[in-house]
Amino acid sequence: RTLSADLGALRGLLGASPPASVRSVGPSPRARVAALVPAPGDAIGRLCATVEAWASPVAVSPPTPNDFNAMLAELRKLGAGEPAAAPEVEAVAPEAETSEAVSARNGDDLPELRRLWSEGGQKKFDSMSTLIFDCDGVLWSVTDPEGREEPEALQHKIVERVNKALRDEAKRVLFVTNNSQRTRRGFVEKLSGMGVSFGDVSDEKVMARAEASVVSAGFGTAILLKQMGIKRPFVLTSTPGLLEELDLVGISEYVSTFDKKKNAQKEEYLCPLAADTVQRFAGDLNGVDAVVVGWDFHLNALTVGLAVNALRWSMEESGGQPIPLITCSSDSGGVLGSLEDGRKIRAVGNGAMGHAIASCFDPPLEQLFHGKPSPTLRNLLLESQDAGGFGVDPATAVMIGDTIETDVEFANSAGMHSLFVLTGVNSLADMSDGTDPRRRSTWVLPSFADA
Repeated sequence: RTLSADLGALRGLLGASPPASVRSVGPSPRARVAALVPAPGDAIGRLCATVEAWASPVAVSPPTPNDFNAMLAELRKLGAGEPAAAPEVEAVAPEAETSEAVSARNGDDLPELRRLWSEGGQKKFDSMSTLIFDCDGVLWSVTDPEGREEPEALQHKIVERVNKALRDEAKRVLFVTNNSQRTRRGFVEKLSGMGVSFGDVSDEKVMARAEASVVSAGFGTAILLKQMGIKRPFVLTSTPGLLEELDLVGISEYVSTFDKKKNAQKEEYLCPLAADTVQRFAGDLNGVDAVVVGWDFHLNALTVGLAVNALRWSMEESGGQPIPLITCSSDSGGVLGSLEDGRKIRAVGNGAMGHAIASCFDPPLEQLFHGKPSPTLRNLLLESQDAGGFGVDPATAVMIGDTIETDVEFANSAGMHSLFVLTGVNSLADMSDGTDPRRRSTWVLPSFADA
């Protein structure tokens, strides 16, 4: 029922895991895939061609999740005896990829980006009915790429533009962040404190509506753990937000590096890594059924070592199968703010923290990610509200983000439009002619204030 499950079945059929670098997976993928369905059709041929491209040792551009999603949908129709029609999949990223736009980006011509926006991008953007905002680097911790405005002044203008969208009854506004450090309520409080107009959030009904517009990495990870039946995870975090989201879904028997009662990191987790230190924690880690990595600003050799040992001990007990390693987001980096001279202050990303644990194994352990651009988050947003999702129509939705590897790739994988802003992690130079098409945005602007 989900793309990830479909791809899992396909990988099993091919006898291959998703490759970091493309490799051959067998002599005849076509025959093995064609055997899946009762009748031939264009969908089978296209899927086989895609699989063969994936399987080729010399493949240059592996298929995107959208490719598989469209073709697998046709295969399901064939299996049900329905006629297969060519899917109507909008080419999102190429829409803004005119030679002028590429030239503007390559030349760092920000005024040219504004001109292109006013001549066509603005009208299409305004026709979108759902606006999905990233937060860090888009709404706060912003830096003016032109170096003209102080962060506070730029943030004020961005908030004014967000409020304009909130006042438009024809628009739906969502805030989707890979930050796991706060609860959804906590994010509403931060946004409201910045001037975002949700209404009187001291009214519980208003607060509840505002919370329903926020999808955080902590919230999504808690849902994922609940669905997986996880009851006693070892949670690495430096703030209470992730733990409080776990509490809200009934997962409260966790082992955590953070003390909610004291609202502080547990001092015993701040010690150096040593055999006797790990020995002291061995009893606490007995019976943990997952390792969960939040955006932990106190991550150190001891907490990484404890996570590695919990995973390794579970492998020894199960004959090789580790408990799940779940990382709240896959970000390699982040932005905390800027220096007085305008240079950005970078952060270690949540994904890099998860990799620090996974890479202690050979081969590295597989991780489950929840945040953008993961299939689990995509499914949560696109699933109907009756089924517990957010019911987003990707054809009329736009993702506004500052990070190519998460925000833009997420939008493309879901069939959404994307507006890439230059106030956070990535710059114009990061999106050039050679950028992977899955990481090419529909539009580019210096900041959301320009929208």
